[in-house]
Parts: sequence; C-alpha cells; structure tokens
Amino acid sequence: MPPFPVRTLLLNGSAAGTGENNLVALMEGDTLLAERKLPGRGASERFVPVVRQLLEEAGWDRLPAREKARQLGVIAVTGPGSFTGLRATLALAAGLRRGWQCAGIGVSLGEAIRATLDDRQATVLCHARRGRIFVDPPPGLMAVTDPYAVPISEVWPGQWQRVAGDAVEGSEALPELLERLGKEVEILPCSAPLASGLLKAARSSWARRLSRAAEAQDERAFTPLYVDPPEARLPAAGLRLPPQ
Repeated sequence: MPPFPVRTLLLNGSAAGTGENNLVALMEGDTLLAERKLPGRGASERFVPVVRQLLEEAGWDRLPAREKARQLGVIAVTGPGSFTGLRATLALAAGLRRGWQCAGIGVSLGEAIRATLDDRQATVLCHARRGRIFVDPPPGLMAVTDPYAVPISEVWPGQWQRVAGDAVEGSEALPELLERLGKEVEILPCSAPLASGLLKAARSSWARRLSRAAEAQDERAFTPLYVDPPEARLPAAGLRLPPQ
C-alpha cells in the first residue's frame, strides 16, 4: 500500500447549522498551512474561490511547473449533509481530483469528530434540515431522526455515554435534546471536526480502504451516502431524449 500523500485538501461541507462549522483547509504533513471556516447554508457555493485563495496563501500556486500537475496528493471530504451542499462539495472534489490526478477519500462526520476528540466511542449528533439530527454512533449505523418524535436514548441503547456534535455542544446545542439525554451523558467539547481530526480520519480510511490495487484512482471514491432517500424524483413520463 502506498504511503499517505503529503499534501492534502480537506473539505467539510456537511454542517447544516448556522455556525461556522464548514471547513476548507490545506495541510502539508501534519502542518496546517491555511484554512477557512464558513457558516452552514450555502457554504459549498463559496468553496471554489476559497480553495483558490488558500492555494495562494500556501504558495502552492507558485510551485515549479513539473509539480503543479500533482500539487495535491489527496482530497478528503466528509458528510452527511444537505442534499445540495453534499453534492456540490463532492462535485468540486471530484473535478479537482480528476484535474490534479490525485486520490480521493470520503469519511463520515462522526469519524472526523471522533478523530478530533481521539475518542472512538463517542456518538456524534449534528444538525440536519427540518429540525432533525444526524446520529452517527461508533458502530457506524448512521441515521437521521427527529429528536422530539422518538425517544433518542432508545434508538441505539448503550451508545449514549459520551456525545459530541453541534446538536449537543456549542451555541447551537438543543436544550431539550440535552435534557432528554439525561445528566449521566457526558457532553464532549467538539461541535465540528478540526482540520487535524479530518486528516487523521482520512489517514485511517486510507489504511482501511485503499489497500486494494489502484483503488486510489477508483471513480467511486466520492459516492454520496444518503441517510434519507433523495427527494429528487424522475419525471413520470421518463427523461427527455438528449438534444441532437
């Protein structure tokens, strides 16, 4: 298995709240060269100019010509998120990956937050649309739920000792949800992954998933994971024929 690349672009367009929990960052090894944090809705629409700015800040736009074609080694993306935000982030990552001919890694938001905390047993609760929350427990059986319609402690019994994420920590934490979880649950101080945590999760994913030959170039690397069925529907009469 090849070693994990040195230069990394990290994209987190998954945050659905209003806090600045979306992230674009450039790292060289373990060194954070440049980053931007953006608020939730519409963040992915601003990723393209932000990536350009960070490349300039890091000096990667001034690399020798022979290095520019491979100025990045890997692009890491996290989800789940809103339908549009997730698809836009993945489309950007896929396009950059094809242009730079680099590897692609997808990690879940829960993996990235657990890596940031260095706590493999934390259950991650983050805002989704329409007042619901994403639930990402350590077993990885991700789901979305209405925290007020379902007794959340009954969804995954035994997985609620330690929780993190913007639904339970930070300025966007839900007081009613905290109350329903109970006083015995420990709230961990992490509403969104740091760049170092996302990088750590990407390295773990690289070790697990890229051991097979040529998978670093697998076009399925950025396949979206939907915890809800997509709301888009095909037309009842079928798709129109392509223009001639």
